[in-house]
Amino acid sequence: MDVPPIASDNAQRIYVYDPYCPVHGSRRRVNRRLHMHNLEEFHLASIDQVDISNDAITMLYSQAYAAKVLRKHKRALLTGMEKFRKDKTRHKIKVNLWIISLAFLFLFTAFHGLQNLQTSINGRLGSDHLSVFYISVSISSLFVPTFMLNRLGCKMTLITSAGIYMIYMLSNFLPKYYSLVPAAILTGAAGSCLWAAKCAYILETATKYAALNIEAPNVVIVRFFGYFFMVLHLGQVIGNILSSLILTTGLGYNKPEDRVEKTCGYLFQENLSLLSEQAAKNLRQLPSHIYLSVCGVYFCCTVIALMIIMSFLNSLRKDEEERKKAPLFSFEIMTTMLRNLTKPKPLLLVPLTIFNGIEQAFIVGLFTKAYVACGLGISQIGFVMTSFGVADAICSLVFGPLMKLFGRMPLFVFGAVINMLTIMTLLIWPLNPGDTALFYAIAGVWGMADGVWNTQINVLSGKNLEAAFAIYRFWESLGFASGLMLSRFSNIAQFLNISFVILLVGIFGYAGLEFYDEISVNYFIFKNFNFINFMLR
Repeated sequence: MDVPPIASDNAQRIYVYDPYCPVHGSRRRVNRRLHMHNLEEFHLASIDQVDISNDAITMLYSQAYAAKVLRKHKRALLTGMEKFRKDKTRHKIKVNLWIISLAFLFLFTAFHGLQNLQTSINGRLGSDHLSVFYISVSISSLFVPTFMLNRLGCKMTLITSAGIYMIYMLSNFLPKYYSLVPAAILTGAAGSCLWAAKCAYILETATKYAALNIEAPNVVIVRFFGYFFMVLHLGQVIGNILSSLILTTGLGYNKPEDRVEKTCGYLFQENLSLLSEQAAKNLRQLPSHIYLSVCGVYFCCTVIALMIIMSFLNSLRKDEEERKKAPLFSFEIMTTMLRNLTKPKPLLLVPLTIFNGIEQAFIVGLFTKAYVACGLGISQIGFVMTSFGVADAICSLVFGPLMKLFGRMPLFVFGAVINMLTIMTLLIWPLNPGDTALFYAIAGVWGMADGVWNTQINVLSGKNLEAAFAIYRFWESLGFASGLMLSRFSNIAQFLNISFVILLVGIFGYAGLEFYDEISVNYFIFKNFNFINFMLR
């Protein structure tokens, strides 16, 4: 009888990495996701009275539909005072969301409307004080908001910040370096607190609403921010229309001639004496009474925003608890950002976030002056930038659902491609004021790309949303300030070429981020395979 060979005691066990291992594998959730597609096995046992016919099987293949049925059934089980209390709380949360959105609409109707005019009306002063403003936003976002929120709470932080924005609007009545630069520093710090308070308020209310409405918190958070940014971007539209209506009424408007303007566009020069007669006329100094009228209207908008927050926005219970504690400066966000600089994945996203700020600096500071104001006149800046605001608002709302359908990568590729094509168009376009529709088209396409960056970069920023928004605001504001400072030392063509290179670096960094896990797993397998072969020799 043959005896089976006995394994040697000295035999070595060879460990091979399995990415599908249910404990250690990086793709251990794949099998679970595959099982979730079979919705006939989806747990619907809690729906006692739902009769699922054969005709309804196809509808149940949507997980969203199944989740909606579950929520509806659970809400139907609520009765009496509990149902009344939860319905009232949900209604109050939705009202507060629209109140804070409306307040930001009025506040940024004023700020964005005036910001788009700064470089055309105030020249170097406009770009310099805006760069100081965004540097202040960038630096203060790392430590000031946490102290203010712990000291004052969300509502009082919003009120204080909106009041400081009023000071900035007042400083524009006397546009000098000694008035605008200090106001810009103070308003930059207030701006970082304003955005942090808004973020904390919406996160808190969205999380509470999700618990009441039996929904996943992430779903409600994305929805609430989508509504908020849709209303916020309307401020671009309203603010720009207001400025153009006032300026057109005061200055009048003549139909532009159908001829190539050789001193505008990518050939634009800051020295007005080098411009053509028509271009210099378009960029002439505004009469003081018209400029003061614009500033007065925008100041009234900030007052309305402040009154809305003070009168109608409810405080959070969390604010009362936080105020009882001793206020401390927290450097958690700064340490998180510095820690991210040592990690490859967050570092890969930095160039694209900086480009997000640079492209906004171009559309606000250079496109408005070198293209629109030079070719069509200062009074038309608002009308053209309305196209940018409309496209930005629509895309910010639409790209969220599209990401669920197609994933992130197609949207990032779409944003990068249209941004690159627009940059190349601006570099070769012989600017003709008679091609008025082209001004609106370029602004609209740029707004579409901006909508991609604003909505999608935040998704990749991290799980701690408050810290992620603060870090995103830091790099974006740094990019904005860098773009405005770069405009002082470069012409339009050089600026566009530098922007193109940064966009390429940013999109390659994003591609590296998307494939980072796959690349690292393959590298790990290759490295360990070579090590095992070496040990077996």
